[in-house]
Amino acid sequence: METLQLVLFTLIWTGFWVLPLRPLSPTTEVVIGLIPFCAFGLRVFTGFFETVPPGDQIGDYVRPITDWVNGAGGPSYQLVLDGTVALGLVWFAQAFHIPLRSRIATAWIFPAVATASIATDSITGLSLPEYLAATLPTPILALVLALLLSALVWWTPGPHTLNTRRYAGLAIIGLIPSATILLVLVTPLIINVSPDQLAPVKSLLSLGAGSLTALLGYLLNPFQATRSRLLFALVVGVSVGAVSALHLSDVVR
Repeated sequence: METLQLVLFTLIWTGFWVLPLRPLSPTTEVVIGLIPFCAFGLRVFTGFFETVPPGDQIGDYVRPITDWVNGAGGPSYQLVLDGTVALGLVWFAQAFHIPLRSRIATAWIFPAVATASIATDSITGLSLPEYLAATLPTPILALVLALLLSALVWWTPGPHTLNTRRYAGLAIIGLIPSATILLVLVTPLIINVSPDQLAPVKSLLSLGAGSLTALLGYLLNPFQATRSRLLFALVVGVSVGAVSALHLSDVVR
């Protein structure tokens, strides 16, 4: 993302995150949630056709979509995706009943990540995820991410007791690195995959690792409310999926 665009959307995302929100109807909540999920889903969908050669019947049929996601045409897919993130934040706060005080306490994350992203791009020419993947071994990266998330859960004010937040933090530290290490161990299995199958295998492994971790996260957490359990599962699942995708991309390179 261009620096100016990143700064602009960081301000927008931070503003949406700390908005006082009124309860939404179930229908409105579902619609608002589906829009960013569909936008991100296009990125995953495109990944399956990353190595499909020209002339493939299915690949050529969906090429207008994959080309748009990869930067062709207008409006820019990245611009549309960034816009849907604001809706996603509203959905996220509503769907999981995240209190305003918790959102205000975590609003610093947006400018902090944006600043780090601008710094790594200016100094190294790499995006923040690419820089972290190139600098840290995958298990260490997973552990660092788990420690950061655990600290956020422990110290962010919210409706749960301190003991509950501490147990949740320990569960995060146990789940994310363990799942990532297992993925690293099975990575050699994709070496013998043909190049035209590499992209879908990478996507399936990342999605599979994230989904299995989310299932374990739902089962192994100290929360009682269903929405809190689902939120915990979402956090650990997305974290493992993201680290897995970085690891697999780095291995292929």
